[in-house]
Amino acid sequence: TARGGDASNIVGFTYLKQPSVWAALPSSGPARTGSTVALVGANFFVDSARCRFGQSPSVPATVVSDSRLLCDAPPAAGPAAVRVYLAYNEVDLSVDYAEYRYYEAPSVDSFSPDHAADALGATVTVRGANFLEGGGAACRFGAAVSDSTTVVTSTLIVCTAPPHKVASVAVAVSNNGQDFAAAGGEFS
Repeated sequence: TARGGDASNIVGFTYLKQPSVWAALPSSGPARTGSTVALVGANFFVDSARCRFGQSPSVPATVVSDSRLLCDAPPAAGPAAVRVYLAYNEVDLSVDYAEYRYYEAPSVDSFSPDHAADALGATVTVRGANFLEGGGAACRFGAAVSDSTTVVTSTLIVCTAPPHKVASVAVAVSNNGQDFAAAGGEFS
């Protein structure tokens, strides 16, 4: 007891292992809308875990397991590289962090050709803006993601349309394989 007080009035204090952050997946996302990000690491034990992206206020996180949690990156003013920390107990941040890069969202102006045979994978040229090399770029035709996407320049992507049953589908592009920007037309 504390100085002869009643032991039933003592509040417990728990020591826990320091959480470690190893990676953010994806490691980049659009600045204006943010992205759902998985933090990977160890000792993610906290029910009230939060993620902190750079100097932005921390955002709620969902703990999936002791080594994985999900959080939505807050919007940013523009392209920037930030550190992502696990915030816990409303005060402390993890010692380790992951790097996350905000980018301008890609936009699609046009694509050609606008049709192909259903069983063949046509090579499609997509023109637009803000395409990034090395960041997991992808083209999506309806719900199917292309097996082959090459960023030629910041305004040109070449991708292979996956085989598909006869239909018209929306074409979309992504710089991180997760957040897609749709084109104005359809591919059939």
